[in-house]
Amino acid sequence: MRYLAILCLLTAGYVFNAYSVDSTKDDKLKITVITDAGCDYCSIDQPKEKLLSALGPVLFDNVDYRSKAGKRLVEKYQIESLPYFIIPSSVKDNKAYQQIENAIRAGDGAYTLVPEASGVFMFLKRDYVPNEIDYFFDFYDRRTAGTFPVLREFCSQHNVKLNLHFIVPTVEVRGYPSQEIATALAVREVYPDRLLDYLQERINFIETIDCTTSLGKLGMDFKPVKDITDSQMAEKLLQSNEALIKELGITNGNAVLVNNRRLFMIFSVSKKDLAKILNKK
Repeated sequence: MRYLAILCLLTAGYVFNAYSVDSTKDDKLKITVITDAGCDYCSIDQPKEKLLSALGPVLFDNVDYRSKAGKRLVEKYQIESLPYFIIPSSVKDNKAYQQIENAIRAGDGAYTLVPEASGVFMFLKRDYVPNEIDYFFDFYDRRTAGTFPVLREFCSQHNVKLNLHFIVPTVEVRGYPSQEIATALAVREVYPDRLLDYLQERINFIETIDCTTSLGKLGMDFKPVKDITDSQMAEKLLQSNEALIKELGITNGNAVLVNNRRLFMIFSVSKKDLAKILNKK
């Protein structure tokens, strides 16, 4: 499975402008990065590259959050998510400070990148829930047809609980995203044991047939589903569906929250790598 830290979803609004600076090694700004040194999939390259582009020469000191120094910094700065970039207050003297001032916030005698700029691959304050995956499902993302079946099979084989959260696409699509989500939520209420079959049918044929036809092909009665989508219950189901999406700031599908703590974007699924991620706290 190829993983990319969720920063690729969260940094869209923070493109730092390049600034060329002449500097000797002694003049380099030192930025401390609290990260998970034991995670092969937790990339911090993108925010590093953007800081280098904006500020010129920078020295990065990576500190594992489990180390003695890391634990001290987590406590000092009350760090809730990783990666966490600690930028010295002297950055205000950098000629390119204005290029990053909207992407940083003041802390305890220093600055840090806001999560939207640093990205997030781990939540330190969330409870660890073993053998659980939250999957952010986008009917219209072409990658879903490849990732969902493998993820579904993996969870079934390894007795992993799979929680689904339906995403409204951020780009215009040919179809009715809100209707698709409302129908899927109603199907979960009426036919909970058949939901995954229904979702597989929809992503296979979403461009050619409607929800009613998909339900009929699977031998599922549309009337009780429609009764829910037409009722006040539908709004409550939509609000519940959006709760975690809004809490984590998810904007794209094919993201997974593993064990309620680790957040990744998935592009293709390797069961071996997924098992490795599940075994991490």
